[in-house]
Amino acid sequence: MRPPIRALRSGYAERAPDADDVKFLVAEILNEHVQLEGEFVQNRPFTHEQLAEATSLSKQYIGRMLRGEQRLSRTALLRLAGPLGMAPEVVAHLGRLAGVTSEEPVMLHDPKPPINAALVELRESPHPAVLLGAGRCDVAYVNAAGAGALPRLAEAGNMLYWLMFEPRSKVVLGTPGWQTLAEVFVYWFHYLSVGIVPRAEREEMITTLRAAHEFSQLWTVRRPATNFPLVLPITNLKTDAIQSMVLTFSTFWWSSSEELKMSLTPIKAADGFDHPDLLDAGGHTAVVDKDSREPGSSLPGAPLAASICQRPA
Repeated sequence: MRPPIRALRSGYAERAPDADDVKFLVAEILNEHVQLEGEFVQNRPFTHEQLAEATSLSKQYIGRMLRGEQRLSRTALLRLAGPLGMAPEVVAHLGRLAGVTSEEPVMLHDPKPPINAALVELRESPHPAVLLGAGRCDVAYVNAAGAGALPRLAEAGNMLYWLMFEPRSKVVLGTPGWQTLAEVFVYWFHYLSVGIVPRAEREEMITTLRAAHEFSQLWTVRRPATNFPLVLPITNLKTDAIQSMVLTFSTFWWSSSEELKMSLTPIKAADGFDHPDLLDAGGHTAVVDKDSREPGSSLPGAPLAASICQRPA
């Protein structure tokens, strides 16, 4: 019996936010970086004077932007990116949101059912595969292998809810794997759902997720994207066997796509495809089984979530 297809929730914005909304949405992200980067660099938020000196923008102009009174310009965005430690994907998202990278403001997602081609690809895959919606991380479809490898993900209906509230997620992924995957999706939701998920719905979802104490701890963790693969140890709950698998996405996980295909590809310990940049949780070179890779697989050198790494103490 095929796993059911879940319609993506219609919670995405049906129009681009108006100019005043954009200014406040941009200010929200900028203020968080002022706080977090300032705390990281000097144990307190940056002052307007410090930002003015670092960016050659006037402190009055910076103040108006941070209060949501001033439209973000391309020049201001590029000058603020460095001092505020903004990752490229956050800069790109702000640029699309404010309309400074094109003639028109970014049009936000018009929710649609998953496309047939994506469903066919996921259904036919012998490996775990999931179709996610943008913004909220809703789960639209989990294939049979995915339902076995990631128990109750389809029932949870949302990747973040599964990670935070389904105890089996930590058993299946183990502590390092769970931590890494949770960082990726909390970071995605924190910075890249702004302007995509309506504000009231986003705040309601944040309130719900904060019932999990790990969510509040992860909320301020920044997980900038890299081109290094993410390797997760997946535990089979029926056999207790652990298999290392490469997590890949159909596109860069921070991009503005209407849906995101996520797949897990097995790794062999020997006689496989040696990729020098593919590291496991212990920092050792991993080996990908040539025969297990799906047609169109993005290895080597494909857009992948992030590498497992030790978090700074």
